[in-house]
Amino acid sequence: MNASVAKTDIDLLLSSLVKVWDYQNKTCVQTLEGHAQNVTFASFHPDLPIIISGSEDGSVKVWHANTYRLENTLNYGLNRAWTMAYRQGTNNVALGFDLGSVVVKVRTSSCGDDSNSSKKFAHST
Repeated sequence: MNASVAKTDIDLLLSSLVKVWDYQNKTCVQTLEGHAQNVTFASFHPDLPIIISGSEDGSVKVWHANTYRLENTLNYGLNRAWTMAYRQGTNNVALGFDLGSVVVKVRTSSCGDDSNSSKKFAHST
């Protein structure tokens, strides 16, 4: 991914969906479903071809940014997931919950060409 291109735009509209938009064509290219409650964040990782989303249901989901396949679901029993942060140049992601925080190392099962994701952003609706 080209880290200089802004890839995230979160407009929370109280929904369990995450939408990936092509910002040049202004079209929704994919809707990611799987959270049971409102999505509180969604963001592309700056180095890996993944989208990370979190929800009030306490789950954090890792999606492949090109195939949109759900790669993993994380749940630490710390109540609602509210925020995430990453350290560029690493696979470490910090996750913030009601009852604490966790730092995890993420990866995808297939880190193929991610050139198509440079013109997209994730949006929760």
